[in-house]
Amino acid sequence: MYGLDKDVDLTFLVGKQLLQVCVGLNQVILNHSDGVSICDESILRLNDGGNIDAEIFSDKPELASRLVCLLGSEVDSVVNNGDGNIKLKYSNGYMLTLYDGNDCAESYTITSKTEEVIV
Repeated sequence: MYGLDKDVDLTFLVGKQLLQVCVGLNQVILNHSDGVSICDESILRLNDGGNIDAEIFSDKPELASRLVCLLGSEVDSVVNNGDGNIKLKYSNGYMLTLYDGNDCAESYTITSKTEEVIV
């Protein structure tokens, strides 16, 4: 758990459309428009504010199929409270939370053409 300072500006994610969900043995990669990528190696939580509330573990690739509901949606907003966990609200109403849940390694990495955030 490395944390993420609340002053880190993640607004470069806003407006990026999710184009691809890639699944590996120990990671889930979310490729967005304009070369923005989120590589998660910990835990994701998907929530639609009602019926769906799912935890997706990077070491259980079969759970990642739940993320396909985000394909084609854009990031509407990003919340960084400074605890390492960030929330991405997508244009289709879903909320995706990235957790700083690895004690021994990085939990997730967000990259763009000009930014790299490692938590």
